[in-house]
Amino acid sequence: MKKVVCGAAVAAALLFGSAAVSPAAASTASVIPKGFLLYENKAVTQGKKDPEHQWTISNRLTAVLGVNPCNRRPGKHDRAVARTISYVGVPDFQRVEQVIVYADSAAAATALKEVRTALSKCRSVDKGAYRFSSAPVKVGDEAVRVTGQAYQGGKVQIHGERAVVARRGNAVAVYSESGEWGPPRRSDFKSVLKDAKTMMGKICTVAVCR
Repeated sequence: MKKVVCGAAVAAALLFGSAAVSPAAASTASVIPKGFLLYENKAVTQGKKDPEHQWTISNRLTAVLGVNPCNRRPGKHDRAVARTISYVGVPDFQRVEQVIVYADSAAAATALKEVRTALSKCRSVDKGAYRFSSAPVKVGDEAVRVTGQAYQGGKVQIHGERAVVARRGNAVAVYSESGEWGPPRRSDFKSVLKDAKTMMGKICTVAVCR
């Protein structure tokens, strides 16, 4: 089977590309404290000790959103500050944690809207060899649960992505895991949902949540 990595390849591409940042976003820029992201301390320690666990940390405003169906690049405008952690492990597992603070709540809400629009316009890739689906979940002010899954001849293959994109106030957080997933199940999202809820519980220290 031809391996389709429309969803899983995001982790390797997050640190590149371009994005428009408005003057409004620049003028309201804040700082994400060192160690604020959930995976950050592990990324620093494990990345130094074990070559089979490759971690990358970036503060680039131009980072591609961790959920990027068909490379539509949602949520790229009006960013004030961002941090992205990408992980690649052996044999075939990738993880993304990303926090982006936008110029205001309206800009962050637009980013979520663009994610939902991208998903609705990218239901399948490569003639159905890779398919996306989504559903709302109760995290923060609004959130969407994203499933990416490989198929062959209409049958589920062992490759996919499970992600949650959540917003609270003017901040958006993405948690994504890609690897050898079987048929999509609700339990697949246990880890990313837990992390998204944890981040939404602390995000107001760097975001405006009222």
